[in-house]
Amino acid sequence: MSLKEKLEGGPILLEVIPPNRRASEKYVRSFVENHVKRALDYCEIDAINLPEVAEENFRGEPFYKNMDPRDFAAILRDECGDTEVVVNKIVVHCKSGAQELEEWASTALGDYGIRNVVAVGGNSSMYKYPGPTVIEANAILREAGLCCGNIMIPERYDEARRMLSKTESGAEFFTTQATFSTTRLLKTLGGYHSLCGKHRIKPAAVLVSLAPVSDRDDLDFVRWLGVDIGRLTERKLLADGPKGLPESSMDLAEAGWREILSQSPSYEGIPLGLNIEYISRHNFEYALQMARKLIGVSRTR
Repeated sequence: MSLKEKLEGGPILLEVIPPNRRASEKYVRSFVENHVKRALDYCEIDAINLPEVAEENFRGEPFYKNMDPRDFAAILRDECGDTEVVVNKIVVHCKSGAQELEEWASTALGDYGIRNVVAVGGNSSMYKYPGPTVIEANAILREAGLCCGNIMIPERYDEARRMLSKTESGAEFFTTQATFSTTRLLKTLGGYHSLCGKHRIKPAAVLVSLAPVSDRDDLDFVRWLGVDIGRLTERKLLADGPKGLPESSMDLAEAGWREILSQSPSYEGIPLGLNIEYISRHNFEYALQMARKLIGVSRTR
């Protein structure tokens, strides 16, 4: 069953960071064997979500240290069978504009067999990027026959209305930014639900991103990524001291997921799923434990 067919039921995604571009083929295949295949055996994962990792300079130009997600997806398919894959594409970085994205989408589907793409925007509103906007990209990707997703950032101003516009342009699901507090997420879900009802638009699925952290450096990195971790949340995470961070973060994620599910009648009609992240490679084992625990919570709804 395709991801598109599973959206109504709230699919479970595991986000896997593609290896470094300089990694040997032996290393990449070993990583797939020891991490991805084991994850698929350990948890009931519906799809592997592959981010496109790019750092931007002062002009907003990208630098890619990691493998092209499409190439990594091909290796996953080769090693793991017909595994469903979601590939992220930072669409604003397409130097030739819409035509480049059209060609990318055609190649993704025709040459790589990729059916699911998350269209991602730029890091800053200060730059004039050469590529299409996310809303423009949604139409291009849907026209190419791809199941299209976007990113949801609950902390962003007027996010519910942004989600409505993206849904109208073709987004079928959203993956959230890593979530450590449910307050803004729940508020945004409520606003999105209300707007969809008002405009008679079928809501897209929302896949909530949850991730473990294991030390203070992880917390600093998450903040650097733009994730909101308030003082109350940090106190909860550090309640048992730095050594207790992994367990505390998994407990916090479980409590948050239970709260999100308990509030679901308030935004009935929005399918809810999970996107499990691990932020840094050393948290991979904790991410698998978290995934298994949260899948269990979902089953007992």
